[in-house]
Amino acid sequence: MTNATDAVRVLRVWQTPTNPVAYRCPQGHGVLGLFSDREADTGLILACAACSHRVPVDAATVDRAAAAADTPPTMAFGAEEIPAGHGSWRGQLDNGLVRTHGWLLVGNRPVSSGLLSAIGGFLVSLGFLAGNALWPVLTTALGYGLWKLTVVRLRPASRVRNHSLITARELVEGDFVRRYGQIGPVARVESATPWTDGLIAVHFTGGGQARWEPTRQVWVAELLD
Repeated sequence: MTNATDAVRVLRVWQTPTNPVAYRCPQGHGVLGLFSDREADTGLILACAACSHRVPVDAATVDRAAAAADTPPTMAFGAEEIPAGHGSWRGQLDNGLVRTHGWLLVGNRPVSSGLLSAIGGFLVSLGFLAGNALWPVLTTALGYGLWKLTVVRLRPASRVRNHSLITARELVEGDFVRRYGQIGPVARVESATPWTDGLIAVHFTGGGQARWEPTRQVWVAELLD
């Protein structure tokens, strides 16, 4: 059996439409996709994106693909060896979610919470501290400064923008998605696998999981810090 990196590489090469002996869906949906799956013994599974057909990946499956790719066998692998991607976002929480700010949207563009805090500080000066020309400047700076202290030190949060809207069946490992709609925290997809009940079983970094309808629309997000 190959190591984790080689196993993923050779299986992806093996599972191509040009390979006549690649594992395919018996319902005619084509070549099965390769996914990471926490519930599989090896941490990998071949699954159809259009139906619930699944083929567990075992040592023999990997060895067969490795032999075809002329990859020398080395050592056994585990799911934990598969690269997990970026994990040092400012708003990263212990449960895997990434706390974000900028929850007010105009269309699909987030409005900076810092801007709103600065405007709030300015309005305070107009309503309660009239009579000194310096108050608007000071309260505006104070509003922005308190916001910056909060999102960097007190309750760290990341900047984020929505990138594209896709369906749950299109999710792949490594996607960062809005966990609860168009705004709110972001989670990294570890696996998105068609399940026997017709739903997509989505596992997130940190242990979170969800079962979504294949047609459910999900916002793919881009974390900025």
